[in-house]
Amino acid sequence: MNFWNGARLLGTLTQDLSVDLMLRATNGPPYTRFQNAGFGTIAPGGLGSGRLDENINASRLPWTKRLDLRLTKGVRAGGRAWTVYADVRNVLNFRNLVALFAETGSVVNDKHRRDLLAAEYDGLRAEANAAGALQADTTINLNSCGSWSKPMNCVSLIRVERRFGDGNGLYTLTEQQRALNAFYEAFFGAWRFYGPGRTLRFGVELEL
Repeated sequence: MNFWNGARLLGTLTQDLSVDLMLRATNGPPYTRFQNAGFGTIAPGGLGSGRLDENINASRLPWTKRLDLRLTKGVRAGGRAWTVYADVRNVLNFRNLVALFAETGSVVNDKHRRDLLAAEYDGLRAEANAAGALQADTTINLNSCGSWSKPMNCVSLIRVERRFGDGNGLYTLTEQQRALNAFYEAFFGAWRFYGPGRTLRFGVELEL
């Protein structure tokens, strides 16, 4: 391709092309630290439970940054005018912290995890023990659900053991830990405290 043809092609591609860039930088909102009692209070979100560990709104989340890009190009096809666009949010894929545990000032609260899961373990083992399914090493035998006061709970645990274990009907401590930690991460994992990463959307608009 010679220079003249290349220049003509570039001119065609850039005709009716619009480029919009927007950079946003926002100061993080204030929040108040609490003494860690394992309540799992999330900030920002107002005052929660427990004793304050500092003056109200003495802490602040970090700045958030985002660069957005929108490309639009007008084309004609089939006797109609069309607009093709690409909308890219957070082009540089900034990792923005938008919330955290007010009791730790971070995205992790080990005491909250321990306390919450301890109650889950206790309830699970109490029900299994009442059904005669709890073994000495805390393994739960799920090979018979007839003795359970709520057989559907046993059936549900069978499915959990198949997903997080080897499917032999013996719900071991390791499998229990794997399943309950997955449950905790689904609701209170670090992922929930960050804003969206880079996202891309394409579209076509018809001008009537």
